[in-house]
Amino acid sequence: MQVQESTPSESIFKALKEIPGLARTDILRFYSSLIRDDRQFESLMALPMDTRKDWLLMEIIIISGCSIAPAV
Repeated sequence: MQVQESTPSESIFKALKEIPGLARTDILRFYSSLIRDDRQFESLMALPMDTRKDWLLMEIIIISGCSIAPAV
């Protein structure tokens, strides 16, 4: 059985910082989630840049199970 290497934390953080309009607190919130789930990070990277922020905001609401207002 082959073990898949996880994405380096630095790559995840860099990718989040490149998303336009993403607040610092949201970057940290999403970073915390994405370092635990490579599949979620792969899904994020498959999206066009202009849809990544919206997708992340929807995902954090689904993950948290409540309607957390994103930082503005």
